[in-house]
Amino acid sequence: MNALALRSPRHLRHGFTIVELLVTLAIVAILLALLLPAVMSATETARRVSCLQQLKQFGLAEQNFEASHNKMPPGAALQAMQPNSAIKLDGNGIFFLWPYMEGDTLWDQCLSGDLRSPFNNGVYKVPMMQFICPSDNTHESNMVRVNDQGLWAASSYAGNGLLFCQVERNALGSYEFKGVERGQTVSVAATDGVSQTIMFTEKVARCDPPASTGWASGGNARDNAEMNVNIPMFLGSIGLPLGGERGVGPGSMFKVQVSNKNCNADNASSCHSVLNVVFASGSGRGLSPSIDKKLWWSLLTPNESDLTSEDF
Repeated sequence: MNALALRSPRHLRHGFTIVELLVTLAIVAILLALLLPAVMSATETARRVSCLQQLKQFGLAEQNFEASHNKMPPGAALQAMQPNSAIKLDGNGIFFLWPYMEGDTLWDQCLSGDLRSPFNNGVYKVPMMQFICPSDNTHESNMVRVNDQGLWAASSYAGNGLLFCQVERNALGSYEFKGVERGQTVSVAATDGVSQTIMFTEKVARCDPPASTGWASGGNARDNAEMNVNIPMFLGSIGLPLGGERGVGPGSMFKVQVSNKNCNADNASSCHSVLNVVFASGSGRGLSPSIDKKLWWSLLTPNESDLTSEDF
């Protein structure tokens, strides 16, 4: 009798055929293809929410500063004297908010002699994670390179220069920069309404094109050679007149889903599909890039009686 005929069926080995294996792998690949976009979308949503929460901390810090000083912080102060103090300050509006944003230790390290400046004790090189949006991939490990001065701590956010600085519209309808400090409270400055005046917004840490000028572009206030970086001690502003329509009116329109190669160094920008903003009231939300340019500008201007009731 043939030996194979004597072998019990239970001794026969069973395994996957090539066809069965390929079918199984195809099913797994299809499931992964279906699940991966959902996972990536959920991850990006979480990052966007995290960025918005960080922006809200800026708004809260400004409110706390105002409660202590009865005015907004200046847009910038270069070795300016503090009232009733012998200490001079060297920084911008965001720098003044450090003590209200868990930055007390770095704030103390900025003091040397009679000058409190982030240049003291190398503080400008220390990253502050609350200034970095998790979706912002334009920086180098939370740092940006500033000319030949090496790496500086980066930031993904900017203030509304129209709110923190003095910008006036002349008889010809052009906007003119008048000064770095209003000396007013938000409620006085934002006569259009605090709930419809943007205070802080996203702005990627580094933006290479096009070439930009002035500290409003997001760089070092002491060095106009390269203004395409965003740093927390001299945080760039948006909405300031930079010549022609640059930075104002339709020329102030933001961009989303940017890299450091397709952004505008003068304007707000985001790596998300929407731009996160925080209003002077402290509320925050994401703005769609489909928003009307005139409506966007009306949300930046604090005192031109262009209050809008549109749903944005």
